Amino acid sequence: MTACVGVLIDAVSIQRYIYSSNSLKQNIGASHLVEWVFDEQLAVSLKKVFGEDVNVNQWKDDVETIQILKNEMTKVEVGYCGGGNALLLFKNSHDAINFVQQWTKDLLVVAPHLRTAVAIGEIKIDNFQESLDILYKRLTKNKNSFFPNVDLHKESIVVEDSNTGFVATVYDENEGFISADSYTKTIGAELAQTYLLNRYKDVLKNTYTFTREISSLGQIEGNSHIAIVHIDGNNIGERFKSCKTLIERRNLSITIEKIVNQSFQELLHYIIEDQMPYLEKEKSGFDIKKENGKKVLPIRPLILGGDDLTFVCDGRLGMIYAERLMKSMCENSKQYSAFKNNPLTSCAGVAITKTKYPFYRAYELSENLCDLAKEKARKYEGSWIDFHITYGGFSGELSDIRNKHYKLNNGEQLHFGPYHLSSNDEKSLLNLKKGMIEFVEQWPKSKIKELRSALASGREVSEAFLKDLKAKGYKLPKIIGSIDYSDNGWVDNETPYFDMIELIDFYPIQFLEEELLIERTEN
Repeated sequence: MTACVGVLIDAVSIQRYIYSSNSLKQNIGASHLVEWVFDEQLAVSLKKVFGEDVNVNQWKDDVETIQILKNEMTKVEVGYCGGGNALLLFKNSHDAINFVQQWTKDLLVVAPHLRTAVAIGEIKIDNFQESLDILYKRLTKNKNSFFPNVDLHKESIVVEDSNTGFVATVYDENEGFISADSYTKTIGAELAQTYLLNRYKDVLKNTYTFTREISSLGQIEGNSHIAIVHIDGNNIGERFKSCKTLIERRNLSITIEKIVNQSFQELLHYIIEDQMPYLEKEKSGFDIKKENGKKVLPIRPLILGGDDLTFVCDGRLGMIYAERLMKSMCENSKQYSAFKNNPLTSCAGVAITKTKYPFYRAYELSENLCDLAKEKARKYEGSWIDFHITYGGFSGELSDIRNKHYKLNNGEQLHFGPYHLSSNDEKSLLNLKKGMIEFVEQWPKSKIKELRSALASGREVSEAFLKDLKAKGYKLPKIIGSIDYSDNGWVDNETPYFDMIELIDFYPIQFLEEELLIERTEN
């Protein structure tokens, strides 16, 4: 037997499902449920179909063996699974259809309102990639032609869940009447917390913990901002398409998971060992809380599956954590043969918002920022990062906000990013950080604010302002690269200095100086 029936399953609109609530706990629970339905729930549904336990993780334990080909008694096998999608292999189409019916029915109970799409077709093991491509095209067609209704209709007089707007069908002792969607996500949040604490117990050492409250990430009154960071690996789709066999695809999937897990552990080590001693000080400007006798870390991961990562943290730490995680992923990838000659690069979007800002909107901003960074990566390669800080009254799409508030009448651009993580040209993140330090160390706050206003007024006004400052001995930070912006602040209607000034309050000078010292030592 060299062919079997493949069932490709995929979650639709995962981001909307996960981030639809303004409650961090609900978002955490939703994220965990997405992982759950492609892991534990697969096993539950398969057992209902076949009447016996199915090891859905055997593909990880024995990567090189395709059991459905080797063992005549094997009726089903997970080809691979991760990132909100999975491929299952069946001996016959009858069992495949029964599984799809059972699994989608079970989801109405365990993860209401989670939308999924399915494609069924022949998988030729000897011609795996071509078979899978056909199945993916069928999946895309199904996504665009069939929209399952997974919402309860509102009949007569009903109570609405204030969190979701769905019909309240469950009574919770803490929340009152809530929707089934909220209830399952609340349960998911408890499961996620247990799983996460156990996954990183060796790093946390029974001393630190992760919070499920959006207001407990270290914010203080007067500086209550969070950063939602979305990181996406570059060219991962192309890497998977280059896999000719199922074994190659399995190995790549497992390798990426190892890289991400190792890199996030390293980030936690840095936070605990290098940052927490400072953050816990009374004069640090951070409020490190305790939960169940443990210190709350200023970061909470939301998605750590595959190359698609999302976490939330104190707004002043988002850029630091994003850069460190991206660099760790790149460096750690080099130890694996699949990335030895072409290390894993990535792009990130960092949306810095008020703590009470609508969570889904903030996530959309981070995703849009990541997309802008991706555009640079496709053109120039490497890892890129972009950021945006929301202010009261600035609403709408990111492109509209930037055109209205960061693009002046004569075409001058105030936003200089996205930024490259490793280059030494004008658009390097190193330039951004060095410039911030020079401003903090050499300019009084009043002059920095005046420069911001002058830049926002346009090139003509700011050049006149800078001419006056030069006479008083103030110099703009030098920019590494082929273009010198320090003379009058602008070149070709672009200025790097507005971003520096905007980000100063969201990049603690303590950590900025440490990072630059390390970079100077390494170089």
